[in-house]
Amino acid sequence: MFFYDGEGSQLSIRSVSTEADLRNMLSSIAGLNFPSAGTALNWIAGQRDKMVVNRDPPEIVMEGLVLNLDAGFVPSYPTTGTTWYDLSGNGFNGTDFSGRSRLLITNGN
Repeated sequence: MFFYDGEGSQLSIRSVSTEADLRNMLSSIAGLNFPSAGTALNWIAGQRDKMVVNRDPPEIVMEGLVLNLDAGFVPSYPTTGTTWYDLSGNGFNGTDFSGRSRLLITNGN
C-alpha cells in the first residue's frame, strides 16, 4: 500500500500478507472498523492520497490513452462493489451492472 502521511509530504509504503492484516492496517489509518477486506478496499478506492496494489501495473503506452480499466488490478477494480476506476487519470469511472455485459462510463466532473 502506498499513501502520504500527514500533510501529504512523506510517501509511506506498507506491506501486508493477509486480508486480516489489510483490514487492521486500513482501520488504523482510516479510524474506521472494516468488517471485510472488500469494504476496506472500497474505502481506499475513494481516497486520492492512498493506493493499494496487488501487483505491479503493466507497462502500457499512456500517450493518448483516454480510458484504462483493469479488472485484475485493485486500484481499478476493488474486490467488491460495482465501480471500475479509470487508471488513465481522466476520471472516466464506470459502473458494472452486475453480470450484464454493459458498463456505464461517466466523467467524474
